[in-house]
Amino acid sequence: MTLQGAIKLYQEGKQDKAMEELSKIWNDPNADLRTRLKSKITLAEIYTSRGDMESGVSYAEEVYHKSVEHSIADVELHAVAILSNTYLRSERKKEGLSLLEKTITKYQHYKYSEDKEEIISLANLLGTKGAVESQAGNYDEATELISQSLELHIKAENTNRISASHYNLGTIYSLIKKFDLSLQHLQETLKIQKQTNDVLGTGYTYMEMGGVYQKMGNLAKAEELYVLEHDIFVKHG
Repeated sequence: MTLQGAIKLYQEGKQDKAMEELSKIWNDPNADLRTRLKSKITLAEIYTSRGDMESGVSYAEEVYHKSVEHSIADVELHAVAILSNTYLRSERKKEGLSLLEKTITKYQHYKYSEDKEEIISLANLLGTKGAVESQAGNYDEATELISQSLELHIKAENTNRISASHYNLGTIYSLIKKFDLSLQHLQETLKIQKQTNDVLGTGYTYMEMGGVYQKMGNLAKAEELYVLEHDIFVKHG
């Protein structure tokens, strides 16, 4: 089976079969290095999604070092995405932050790329770094990073992440009481969610917007949005 076929099995939720095929590719001495590394980083992704962080990190670290050594950028970025997200949720948080910063600096030139995968890879790293800064209370830095991420997702026409970036900005601006900006971004999220029929997503956005109006003292509007949220989760939750 080809690498694409094995990845398709994973995307279809057939994880056990996908892992079997990906392992065969990784252990195939005749396969080229990039294909073998792609198979192993996909295995790392599956392990982490299953909660087996030890195996996932071990695989991803091996892939990261080999991809850096052989200058295989797309595989390196995939490994960094897995490692940084895993490190940031553990006692290795500083290591995860350092890896993020180093990789963002290394691939800053991707903002000028016309390749959608390259643009999205950088955008995702910026978004992750922005989330870290937000959690640390560094809201100016967070909004700057997530805004940069948003611009790149727009350039790459990556609809789901455009919606998520607007939502993240909306929540941060609410925290720092910039309510007009918060509602502006949440409205953009809501518009995309309606266009893509993301029903549950609209429920969460209505809830966040209700919170903003409540903070502004507009209780009638807040109640209206909370009712919309409630109706969605009763029907679809």
